[in-house]
Amino acid sequence: MKVEFYNKIIKMGRKNKGGDFMRLKLLYEFEHPEIPVSYRRAIMSFIKKALCEYDQKRFDNLYDQFACKRKSYSFAVSLPPGSRFLKDRIHLNGNSVTLYLSTADFSDLILLYNAFMEQVNKPFLFPLQNKLTLKKIDNINVQPIFADSVDIRMLSPLVLRNHDRETNKDQYVIFSDSNFNEQFKSVTSNMLKDMQMNYDSESLMIEPVQAKKTVISEFDTCFAVSIGNFRLSGDPKLLTFLQYSGAGVRRSQGFGLFKVL
Repeated sequence: MKVEFYNKIIKMGRKNKGGDFMRLKLLYEFEHPEIPVSYRRAIMSFIKKALCEYDQKRFDNLYDQFACKRKSYSFAVSLPPGSRFLKDRIHLNGNSVTLYLSTADFSDLILLYNAFMEQVNKPFLFPLQNKLTLKKIDNINVQPIFADSVDIRMLSPLVLRNHDRETNKDQYVIFSDSNFNEQFKSVTSNMLKDMQMNYDSESLMIEPVQAKKTVISEFDTCFAVSIGNFRLSGDPKLLTFLQYSGAGVRRSQGFGLFKVL
């Protein structure tokens, strides 16, 4: 992918009266209203199953265990208001949840859309003896960003991680840490390099506006993350890219997706 991505989005946005459908909205129904606290892993299994059944070759390319390819997408799960978090499970206030999935790669968007379409109304086994069924898929038009500073709200938690190669341990950075902005820039720079995007991240800045810390229990570990509202500043082309791809690390595991306020 090259920097032409931004110009392509602008042209397509004009055709669609200001926006381009780079975000999918998936409506799911559960058989009963209890899901595990660590539900993201099961959602990832659904995504992998859909891709594998639709296009084995593209699936193998995306999830090559030896290549560790960085994914172009992120997602967020919106639970029904009033849902209750218990020790190891979540009691949903209703049986429906909504998943928002966004990508910075248009070919991946088409791939994911077609793969999901083939899963509509097919029950998928979920933990806690539950079943998940995809009922509906919608496209959401998302405006490109033209300003060099925008206020955003995290739809899924922002994860920043500093990996120490000597100790092979991870240090998670949250909004209240002194190196929060520095780590955000470093993570973004590494992502741009891996995805071959030629954007300058030097002017990139993130500031907490109304942020909170929470701890996520997922993937057999616990780690601190940041949620809430932030101010994001930098090159509008880079901000647009982050809006579609998500920000931070673990994006394809259900983290880092935001919307502009």
